[in-house]
Amino acid sequence: MSSDFDSVNSKSNLPLGQKGLFAGSGIIGIGALLPWMSVNALGTTLTKRGVDGDGVITLVLAFLIAGAGIYQWSKKTQIVGVVGGVIVTWLSGIYIVDPLAGVTTESSDITQYAISIEMGLYLTIIGGAIAMLSSAYGFVNEGSPDSSKRPVEEPSRDTPVTDADTSDQSATDSTE
Repeated sequence: MSSDFDSVNSKSNLPLGQKGLFAGSGIIGIGALLPWMSVNALGTTLTKRGVDGDGVITLVLAFLIAGAGIYQWSKKTQIVGVVGGVIVTWLSGIYIVDPLAGVTTESSDITQYAISIEMGLYLTIIGGAIAMLSSAYGFVNEGSPDSSKRPVEEPSRDTPVTDADTSDQSATDSTE
């Protein structure tokens, strides 16, 4: 029972940057599954989810970022979070600025006015920014938990104890 409590308690003591990394990757994953855009044409609305296109890339990056954070919170993981967050933010930013990115039809000028950006794309860019910024925060402010939680070294006991040392200690104990 106590080991269950300890494992729950240790999970709540994650560094702030690592918590942000997990939150950002979760938001990216949710955003990739939701609609990214909808097209209104001829009285019909067509919806495109993120995973119907480049959202697959952002979903894979969300899993990689979260997996790296679960594996170990270190400088390398923080770099993975920053780079992954930059790629997700850049990719979703392209679709926010130009919803027809990658479309090569000549009628793109006409259909551009009928396209609306949906919540999934906004969540994806927000999640990418959170993952990127929290990993950068961890890189700058937290470092590796191994370096900050090293045990304090005790003084070396390589020098032999002499009779004079023990008599000094006995004298100190008797005066107290």
